[in-house]
Amino acid sequence: MQLLASSALLLLPLAALVHCNPIPAEVKARQDPGFAPGVYFYGAAGAFYEINFPADNLGHAINNTLSVSSITLEGGATCFFTGIDGSSTVLVGADTAVVGPPQQQIFGSCQAH
Repeated sequence: MQLLASSALLLLPLAALVHCNPIPAEVKARQDPGFAPGVYFYGAAGAFYEINFPADNLGHAINNTLSVSSITLEGGATCFFTGIDGSSTVLVGADTAVVGPPQQQIFGSCQAH
């Protein structure tokens, strides 16, 4: 009986560590196969649109005609975007990149970290 009590006392701190260090929601989201980080495409005069881009490492068409001057990624992924006039933009984690010259974005791909 004394051995059982001693074993329980040794395991108690480990149980406390597991309880005190839950997996953050951000990490859980990235482990989710349906994770889709928010990507914001900004144009002139405050115009913008948002896409929750699938982080599946596959290419996806973008069907919006806004001439984009910058792109912001919320984080949790690395994303690549291609413009109609040949621009190539890469964002890693929580990041913002300038698109130059401004142009419609036609294709994108994201991969979760």
